[in-house]
Amino acid sequence: MICAKSRLTNEWEMLKVEVHKALAAYDLLVTLAQAAAQNPAFYNDPANVQELTAHLLDVKAQLERVDLERSAELAHDLHVVAFVGSELDTSRPGLANEVLARITRMGECIRRELERRTFYCLFPKEAEYITRGERAFGNVPAVIPDACYDLDEAMKCLAFERSTACVFHLMRAMEYAARKAASHLNATVTNKHGEFIGWGPVVSNFRDKAEALPKSDPNREHWVCIAALLYAAKECWRNKAMHIGAKYTLEEAENVTEAVRVFMRQLAERLSADVGGEA
Repeated sequence: MICAKSRLTNEWEMLKVEVHKALAAYDLLVTLAQAAAQNPAFYNDPANVQELTAHLLDVKAQLERVDLERSAELAHDLHVVAFVGSELDTSRPGLANEVLARITRMGECIRRELERRTFYCLFPKEAEYITRGERAFGNVPAVIPDACYDLDEAMKCLAFERSTACVFHLMRAMEYAARKAASHLNATVTNKHGEFIGWGPVVSNFRDKAEALPKSDPNREHWVCIAALLYAAKECWRNKAMHIGAKYTLEEAENVTEAVRVFMRQLAERLSADVGGEA
């Protein structure tokens, strides 16, 4: 389950929260507290106290992760009032009932705070897009590290069905791939001021270098194909994604993602295989 935080920064800040764990821990806490209320000797056993304390702290940590501040404060207060100290005063009148009452109030607070939160539930396929991120593209992170941010963002967008945004980030990643491939053949990727030139000129310079390789070079056709694929990606996807009015459907975004994934994995493998940067 994904919890969208109350504010989004310029980068999507998503917090993976397994809410069921917090609720399960709370339910167990209630069960233990109820048992304690019915058994006067419960708090005389250090193991029981240790178990109850551990579950209380677990609940507090989970509540903090879900940003349920008031509920977490109640858990903290209960821990301080009932369990902090060198020894637990088990003779204190009404201790068990006080603990149970405080835990019950905490549960009511949790329900109130959850009503003010919005949770987005992802199916396993979509959740995997986020958990795998750029790792879905093989060893691209090691070979073309500059592309990692956009590949990761593309997978997040795909998970939440932001199709056009997904393709936008994929094309930014592909531009890094174009620069890397062009630089590999010593093609020009910057102007006289050291600034990167656009995708079109980079691919054009790269294609010229690839076609200039000796026909006897076993890698020549590979690099010529890479240049052609980069040009096709620019014409088919990149230009559309960068202009207003154009939109990509979810199916189109999924197809583009798979095509980019296959292309970039193969490119990264080719670059890695060319020891010493020689084509």
